[in-house]
Amino acid sequence: MSMPIRLLQEFIKQDVKSPVPRTRGDEIAVYISTWLNTPVPWYSMVLGMLLLRRGHPVHFVWDDLRDPFLPVDERQLNEIGEALQLLSRRGIAFYRLSAMEKVAPDEEFLENALRLASLNAVWWHKTPVPGPGLHSRRYESLRTLLDNLPGIAGYFSAVAPRRMLLPGGIFSNSGLFLHACQRNGIPVTSYDSGVASVSTGIDSVAAHLDDIPHVMYRLLDDKDAITAARAYGEAELQKRFDGVDKYVFQPVRRGTLPSGQYDILFPLNIENDSSALGKHVFFEDSLEWLVETLDFILAETRATVAIRQHPYEKRIAGRNDALIGRLAERYSASGRVTIFDCNSPVNTYDLMAACRMVLPFVSSIAVEAAIMGKVVIPVAPAFYAGFSFAQMPRDRGEYFRLIQSQLQEEAGPDAGAVDEAWLAYYLSQICGRIWTDFTPQPGDYEQWSKRTMVELEADPAVDAVLRCLGDGEYISMVQHERIQREGLKRVYRGAA
Repeated sequence: MSMPIRLLQEFIKQDVKSPVPRTRGDEIAVYISTWLNTPVPWYSMVLGMLLLRRGHPVHFVWDDLRDPFLPVDERQLNEIGEALQLLSRRGIAFYRLSAMEKVAPDEEFLENALRLASLNAVWWHKTPVPGPGLHSRRYESLRTLLDNLPGIAGYFSAVAPRRMLLPGGIFSNSGLFLHACQRNGIPVTSYDSGVASVSTGIDSVAAHLDDIPHVMYRLLDDKDAITAARAYGEAELQKRFDGVDKYVFQPVRRGTLPSGQYDILFPLNIENDSSALGKHVFFEDSLEWLVETLDFILAETRATVAIRQHPYEKRIAGRNDALIGRLAERYSASGRVTIFDCNSPVNTYDLMAACRMVLPFVSSIAVEAAIMGKVVIPVAPAFYAGFSFAQMPRDRGEYFRLIQSQLQEEAGPDAGAVDEAWLAYYLSQICGRIWTDFTPQPGDYEQWSKRTMVELEADPAVDAVLRCLGDGEYISMVQHERIQREGLKRVYRGAA
């Protein structure tokens, strides 16, 4: 995608040194890279210009180092350089990583590069199941990250940024930047996007929704907020039951087909989705988690199990079914494990209604399970793990003990825990994204790049994005406040 030259020209014509007060805290380092030859660099550049106009000092960090996935697009790289040179003549500095003095990374940096290489391999290969493609991708990613580390370490050594804004937080070199900020105590905001929506994170990967606990604790004693959360949540959940919500994940309405009775449901995540990458703490990956947990259940309990592949997977081009295939191969003959792949004509909420316990990885459907009165035992620090409706085990041993003991209990979450679940559901599913065409998605970019800077600044949704990425506000609180002020239909596009 070509640079938004008209927006750059408009910005440059207005003297950026003149009327803008520099009163909004430390300078923000805005990360720029080709990002799979998408509009992401132009989006980041325009974010930087908008933040500068709001009074935030800004400089750009140009990551022109090797990409572990695709050969560089020389035309886009040249356009980025041209745009940054134009902006530098108006006083916005930029640092080019390939020109930084190299600094040898320490052991902690190297260990993190190994972790990120594995996550990037899963992202690319779409499964954690071992195979030649996964191993070769991990090796190639690690080699590239190790080659790039000295330039990145050199930037942090020479520039010592005070704040940073970046896309992703896992993909390519962005994970190395997030780690460098976290270990050096540098506040960092990250963003992710889907079509017509943006998510943001503070000191974390945006898709992990780590802001939710912070906002939960602010609102838990607010009875009006919980009442509103429940009302908005009930309407949204009913749409999902019926398969008519904004995402339309479910292939059939709830109650359309009988699904049997099960003791335990495993609702699987999409393994290469950013929300799931990097979240395991008790197990190496989801293959190890599922195999060891299912083996334990079959050996130590009499429970029956349903496994549901995420229904959205059926829409993913070139999806990798190795994980669900491995589980089918190992457990189909057990007589106690039933596997529903992404093409199964079953509503996941029917499976949930028919079970006693839900064992999620980081799926948000666990919150809905608690609302439906089910026992939820998390295996990873999802945004809901640790609240009373989803107590987080301390280790793998306690995880297994809880499964065994809770199968012998009849009680589900109490009324207070269900209130917490409704609040978590509202904050994550309704307030967890900013709905706007101001995103780096190609179709959205084609629309907003035709607008002027003044038009963008006047858009309440763009203002919300800048509050999160520039001012460092929690996205779910920003959206909650907007719903209170502007109304649900103006803020949440799924409300229509």
